[in-house]
Amino acid sequence: MTRQAKRRSGSKARPMPRAERRVQLLSVARGIIRDEGMAALTMSALAERTGAVKPVVYEHFENSEAVAVARGRVVRSTARS
Repeated sequence: MTRQAKRRSGSKARPMPRAERRVQLLSVARGIIRDEGMAALTMSALAERTGAVKPVVYEHFENSEAVAVARGRVVRSTARS
């Protein structure tokens, strides 16, 4: 059963730690941009594909542009390592 299905069935899912959620959001954003292009990166798409609700996505990023900027920073920082 997926996390979304568990939520819908009434059981309470344990919240994901903040740092872990941010990594998840950035990872999913990378996939969206790679597979569908920047225009497909929306807060709704991130919420849907991570199983989070939109307010949780907005707790981490102001908008999809901010997600893309953060994703770019991750790419640059790992390229330097």
